[in-house]
Amino acid sequence: MKFELELSEEELKALFVFLKEKEEELSLPMILLLRKVEQIVFHRYTIDEVESFLQEGKRKS
Repeated sequence: MKFELELSEEELKALFVFLKEKEEELSLPMILLLRKVEQIVFHRYTIDEVESFLQEGKRKS
């Protein structure tokens, strides 16, 4: 089964930050989702940008 999902830029960042923060606790299907989200994020953003919104996400938590 294949689904398509449309996310805004902010939703993508939020999903990525959420999954990264919970990475140690994730089940296998969620880890696979994280890997797919990571591929998209690292294709769209520089490493510096990714680190920046990861830090921003930690401050909001």
